[in-house]
Amino acid sequence: MSFQPQLSRAYKLIDLFATKSPDEWRKLIAFSKQWSSLADSVFKRLEERQSSAKEAEDRSKLRKLARRLRSVNEELTEYDTLLQCFRDRGEHEWESFVSMHRPSFTSDFFSHLENLVMAAHADRAYQEELAAMATKVLALVTSFDETTANEEAMAGAAQQFDDLLQVGSLEEADRKIDGLAGSGQLNPALLLTMAKAYSAAKDTNITKEEVKEIMGHLYFKAKESFAKMQPPEVRILKHLLTIDSPAQRAEEMRNAFTPGPELETEKQDFLNTTPQQLLSAVELILGAYERSAGSASMLGQAGTLMNPEVIVRMKDIQEAIRRDL
Repeated sequence: MSFQPQLSRAYKLIDLFATKSPDEWRKLIAFSKQWSSLADSVFKRLEERQSSAKEAEDRSKLRKLARRLRSVNEELTEYDTLLQCFRDRGEHEWESFVSMHRPSFTSDFFSHLENLVMAAHADRAYQEELAAMATKVLALVTSFDETTANEEAMAGAAQQFDDLLQVGSLEEADRKIDGLAGSGQLNPALLLTMAKAYSAAKDTNITKEEVKEIMGHLYFKAKESFAKMQPPEVRILKHLLTIDSPAQRAEEMRNAFTPGPELETEKQDFLNTTPQQLLSAVELILGAYERSAGSASMLGQAGTLMNPEVIVRMKDIQEAIRRDL
């Protein structure tokens, strides 16, 4: 990029930002493909204009514009860094990451993500990736807030986790986790406590590798056991949503509606439910989504980002069940 065109664009951006609000700046930056390469030039030109301004009022306006624009730019840079952290980590670690950085996931973070989704309209695959990420992160943030609001449950979870750490071996810890799951005591509060412990151990160079491995083993074992505690229709629905082919989805639904013993192997679960129970699960989720999409809250903002493909697929499942009832 030659210097003169870049200089001209920087001046044009300054004039544009001067006529817009900070919320509009956020959208302009999210939609711009060149902002990262122009930002330094824009701030330098702002400093030059401020130095050369003859009127004190003009200098004050330019100083205020530069300060506020820098603040917004730093804020959006932080959000982009957080998004990259999610990309760099496997989804199995997102829960622990959210638990350590919850204050960063504000309504402004989700608004920025919404702007990025809209800006990616020309790249459908990338747009769907961002929308899916928004949905999953929102779910984790919402779950974190609901869980931590119950102080009694969190205190009990801390004691349970301390008891787990006192056992003599990982095998014994696994048995204890299975016992908690079997008795219904393996709850979101305990999972969150373990997620925070795992993330804290993983993200420091002070903790020994052996401790990191133990924390990771306990956390992922607990997640696995907790997943198996979910109602069959929820686990079946999650499986159906991963299937692209409508014909294959229909076949899997027929299998799920066939009564029989529930079996679990290392590689596959054999579960069954009734059409009415699966339909209830689908309608509960769709109802929550539709209510949140119309809300002005953070949940509502991010609800509009839910992967359109998932919503369409869930509605297809809903319609297929209704036809056969």
